Amino acid sequence: MPKKRTPPARNQGRTAREPSPLDTKNLQKRLAELESLYRTASVGIGLIDANLCYVHVNEKLAAFNGISAEAHVGRSIEEVLPAIADNITAVLRRVLQTGKPILNSKVKGTTPAEPGIERHWLVNYAPVTLDDGTVVGLSAVVIDVTELERTNEELRVYKRIVSAAPDHMSFVDTDFIYCAVSDAYLRAHDRQRHEIVGHSVAELLGEETFEDIVRPRLEECLAGREIHYQDWFSFPGIGRRFMDCRYSRFVTSDGTPGGVIVTARDFTERKKSEEHQQKLESQLREARALEAIGRLAAGVAHDVNSLLMVILGNSQLAEKGIETPSKSSRQSAQEALERIQESVGRGKTMVQSLLTFARVGASNSVANDLNRNVIDTIHLVDDLLSPTISIRSQLAPDLKPCVTDPGQMEQVILNLLLNARDAMPTGGRIVIETTNVELSRDYANAHSDVQAGEHVMLSVKDSGMGMDENTKARLFEPFFTTKKPGEGCGLGLSIVYGIVTQSKGHITVETAPGKGTVFRLYFPVADTAVE
Repeated sequence: MPKKRTPPARNQGRTAREPSPLDTKNLQKRLAELESLYRTASVGIGLIDANLCYVHVNEKLAAFNGISAEAHVGRSIEEVLPAIADNITAVLRRVLQTGKPILNSKVKGTTPAEPGIERHWLVNYAPVTLDDGTVVGLSAVVIDVTELERTNEELRVYKRIVSAAPDHMSFVDTDFIYCAVSDAYLRAHDRQRHEIVGHSVAELLGEETFEDIVRPRLEECLAGREIHYQDWFSFPGIGRRFMDCRYSRFVTSDGTPGGVIVTARDFTERKKSEEHQQKLESQLREARALEAIGRLAAGVAHDVNSLLMVILGNSQLAEKGIETPSKSSRQSAQEALERIQESVGRGKTMVQSLLTFARVGASNSVANDLNRNVIDTIHLVDDLLSPTISIRSQLAPDLKPCVTDPGQMEQVILNLLLNARDAMPTGGRIVIETTNVELSRDYANAHSDVQAGEHVMLSVKDSGMGMDENTKARLFEPFFTTKKPGEGCGLGLSIVYGIVTQSKGHITVETAPGKGTVFRLYFPVADTAVE
């Protein structure tokens, strides 16, 4: 067989090819690109020799350290960064000794770039070796993570705040799955974090509570509404709790809803306390009502008995006068009959006051113009005032309507004007005013019988004798009066108080001995115009 011929080697008999000018040019271009990348990199890069002196740094690292890149060359770490040298030289020596890189080393401190301001860096150290493995230096890649560290610290602070907060806080995603919960939330439900996070709200709260109370409000919140409500919850394994809940929508960076931040506070004990307080107040009102009825009955019995005694005594005198036909006897009988008529008249006035007092419960409330009530009542009362008493009205032309009974309002104004008249036996001034006012929430919180918001105010001010605190405290009691016997039955201001409270109004009294009295009445503004 013929021998197989072996082909000659491809380079047999040839010398090695010298680099072409084209290859050198490409290499130079590549080196230039690497140099440009090194100089303009967004991270700090430096080369350090075995004596811990800088060989070369890029512009970013020079900016971090606060001196020029040229000024680094040949200078030691201690010279360039005296404030933090001790923190990093030990790490550098370990790299030089072991020949192994150290990654993600955290460094913090100050540099000449910003004296007195602490900054944070993340540094990767790698050894620089010769072909035989000898370590002759190291490289450092430095990233400034100060802002990231500050953000992380803020997050840590927020986490501590949330953990310490007494409120039950949680974050629920758009599928109503718990993503995070506070420590207070865990304690309230007696659960571990893994038993809640990743589970549905319905699973924790119960399907009925979730569907009836929670889900509709979560959906409203995701649609863009801030939700605040209070309700009773039946929690599995916990029982009924009264919760104050606030829902806030969380929006992602692209503007889409990412979930709901839920803040809840347990108001159960407060609610029970309020209900207990309301029960006590109701019992107190009932007791006061019974007491008032007792005083009313006693007052009526006392006044009626006094009138009957006067009538009985004078009727006996009249009878004797009629039996004795002398002129003086007839005159005595005539005077006795006149006293009987006066007593009957006082009895009639008392009965009328009682009927008015009884009618306070029956009202025909409409959108009413208080200015009109004031004008009509002033015309009515003119003949009842002494010439030494002046009356002046200051009525707001833009007065808003209030929901009241016009007839009852005229009765209220009449009683206040007559009360002012009786407080000025030697004459004086009466000023009646109307205006629109806004009662603040702070004012409403301080007065349990009034709601915050728009009101109409009616005030009656006199320059009379005024009252001391003891008299003021009993001002609205039925049959309480400072007048002489026979001059009044003490129901006028009781009627005023009854009508005002029935109309959901509020009344205040400002007075002092010798400084007159001001009654201020507040009524909520009506939603409709005057009929």
